[in-house]
Amino acid sequence: MSGARLALIFLVAAACRTASPWTRAEVYFGSQCGPGCTAASEADWERFVADQIAPRFPSGFTVFPARGHWQGDAGPQDEQTHVLIVVFPSGDPGAPAKLTELRKLYREAFHQEAVLEIDVPATASF
Repeated sequence: MSGARLALIFLVAAACRTASPWTRAEVYFGSQCGPGCTAASEADWERFVADQIAPRFPSGFTVFPARGHWQGDAGPQDEQTHVLIVVFPSGDPGAPAKLTELRKLYREAFHQEAVLEIDVPATASF
């Protein structure tokens, strides 16, 4: 295929995309905690979603179950985890603060050593 044809295909494909810059945030909420405390139950998680996550992200979010392993202060742990996915416009100043607040609330409520957040640039279109 000639270079001109490849360039034309690329230009047509680029013109079809009307997406804008977004951020995809993944937040990992573990269920286990250190010695002497009770792990977060499924009912605890559902309450946290309804009371804390949904009001902060009424436009939408995705949650899915996962299983993870990590090395914390208490040693290696295998645990059930919930992953929250939120996609928001990169220029939204409120979303990162809401995610930071959620992580803090969860750490305190369920005695978590850490709640991981990963933010990556994304292209999204609806």
